Amino acid sequence: MSLRYMEGDGIPVVFFHQTPSSSLMYEPIMHELKGMNMFAIDTPGFLVRVLILTTILLLVNIAVG
Repeated sequence: MSLRYMEGDGIPVVFFHQTPSSSLMYEPIMHELKGMNMFAIDTPGFLVRVLILTTILLLVNIAVG
């Protein structure tokens, strides 16, 4: 699991994404709310799925030319 964190004051805000998204979708919001404690959590296995899909697409592009 990976975690994005922005340190600040007040009650912490925790962001959870739906599959197959990532915590990157919350970066713009986190920058707008700077000054607050914020955590954006990636669910387990997300990065592995992205790497597999990227590898498959790369191999298809190589095969097709």
